[in-house]
Amino acid sequence: MECNNCGTALNPNDMFCPSCGTPVAKPVAAVSESLPAWTEPDEETTAPQKRSMKRAPARNEVMSVGEVIVMFLLQAIPLVGLILTFVWAFGGGKKMRKNIAAAQLILILLAIGVYAILLKYMGFDFEMMLDNLLNVLTY
Repeated sequence: MECNNCGTALNPNDMFCPSCGTPVAKPVAAVSESLPAWTEPDEETTAPQKRSMKRAPARNEVMSVGEVIVMFLLQAIPLVGLILTFVWAFGGGKKMRKNIAAAQLILILLAIGVYAILLKYMGFDFEMMLDNLLNVLTY
């Protein structure tokens, strides 16, 4: 191969003529030989990530007033309410419901603790308290 401008012999890898500096026009076949052959990309690398169309659990949603009222009514059922309070406090679901149930469990434990202290140190009895309350209300 030789330079089109000055006729100097060129090496196959020359991009410019060493004598005159003219850019070398390579034939299309030579250019295509220097390019790597096309290969199909792997499906793993080009495949889009499959995303689930399911909605993420609503953990931070605010509860409506109706939901809070239903929650309190369900907790008013003697044994079921206590079980539901534990499930709501330690299970998944809405964060507001979880916080309300955890706060109620803390208040229940505080009330039991205060009652135990009153019972131990003052001889305070729940039956005695109810009798005194009924005496006050009837007189």
